[in-house]
Amino acid sequence: MTILMYTAPITSWTMTMYTTCYGMILATMTLRLGSATILRFSYVGMAVVITWLANHYIFPNTAKRKRV
Repeated sequence: MTILMYTAPITSWTMTMYTTCYGMILATMTLRLGSATILRFSYVGMAVVITWLANHYIFPNTAKRKRV
């Protein structure tokens, strides 16, 4: 099943969805459903915060956008 993850393009939303669902399945197999859900949402929340901080402070995009 893991091989299917590598068939999706790296920048696509399907790879993100697949890895999230696959991680949820693996966590649910070892934990209870409630614990796995809370753990997964915590990881996603931390990823959002880290990505936001990196985009604004570490790798800021200073280029001006062109209006069409």
